[in-house]
Amino acid sequence: MEEFFHHNPVFTLQALQAHFGELSPRAAYERLRRALAAGRVVTVFRRVFATVPPGVDPASFQPDPFLILNALRPGAVFCGHSALDLYGVSNQIWHRLTGYSEGKAVTYKSGQATYSNFKRPSWVTPDAVSTVDRFGVFLQVTTPELTLIEGFRYPGRVGGIEELVQSADEFRYLDLTRLAQLLDRFNMRKLYSAVGWFLARDPAKWRVDDDYLGRLNQRRPASPLYLESRAAEGALDNKWNLIIPREVMGQEVTDIDRRRQTSSVDG
Repeated sequence: MEEFFHHNPVFTLQALQAHFGELSPRAAYERLRRALAAGRVVTVFRRVFATVPPGVDPASFQPDPFLILNALRPGAVFCGHSALDLYGVSNQIWHRLTGYSEGKAVTYKSGQATYSNFKRPSWVTPDAVSTVDRFGVFLQVTTPELTLIEGFRYPGRVGGIEELVQSADEFRYLDLTRLAQLLDRFNMRKLYSAVGWFLARDPAKWRVDDDYLGRLNQRRPASPLYLESRAAEGALDNKWNLIIPREVMGQEVTDIDRRRQTSSVDG
């Protein structure tokens, strides 16, 4: 049992039974029951358990939330702010984890944490998924390129545009070829423009040339769009036809006629 606990910090009853295949389900559960009684294991959700590290009080032990969602939804692909967290670039502490998996969308709640699982969309293909080691468990996560694009598409999942930009600035590298391919899958003018604006802020870091930015700029929206529709006020970037939230621009805003219809057009 100790070897299993060492390699499975969070696990399901089904995984335990599969590991001890020679045991009957009743015998496997009996072993688990003894571990629970001894404080070696705690219950997280129904049929989901966590191994308590040696010397830690079971009553105060908080299992890693990423491993919990991975156990609830094996093979989940973490996305949104969870991806920023797993890459170690996020600026805010979030208690909501998000991921994609097959099947219908489901939300779980445990303590302060909320686990939101979305149905895996067609654009989350193997080339848009990376792997991250989390306490010896390999988790799937959207690539930095897809995380950036989806952040502009679904800002609420990353804590807003300001959090996205500040966090994505800490990425060490973006694959520009992959980035362009992913943008073509979405084929949304606002996203071409948003990514172009982001890269143009520091072209040297991202090693992006004028030709690449020019191709993105050609796909910009015809009319100005709000980069974040819930932003109270912003500054118009004429080159990209985007109205950027003031806190992201880092400068005084210009007077803009805030017409709701412009923010509702996705290009």
